[in-house]
Amino acid sequence: MAFPIEGWKEACAVTIKQFDDSLLEINIYGANNNFEQALEQALSAMSLDEDGTNWQEIGKKDKIFSELQKEYNYMRPTCVFC
Repeated sequence: MAFPIEGWKEACAVTIKQFDDSLLEINIYGANNNFEQALEQALSAMSLDEDGTNWQEIGKKDKIFSELQKEYNYMRPTCVFC
């Protein structure tokens, strides 16, 4: 994905690849002075900035969430707008 880094001083491109063992390979291009900010934004956009261990528990407390979780095979929502 490509996006402007918050503050609009530079832009970057980020690739994220997940391996079978759930390890991620993250490559960031163009964020010369804002590497950490670019990483934080990319992880947030993919809902990877928070531990999702209790994601299924939310559905047990909320009927609407439960239905959505089942419909989308418990995939966590992302914050990527196209």
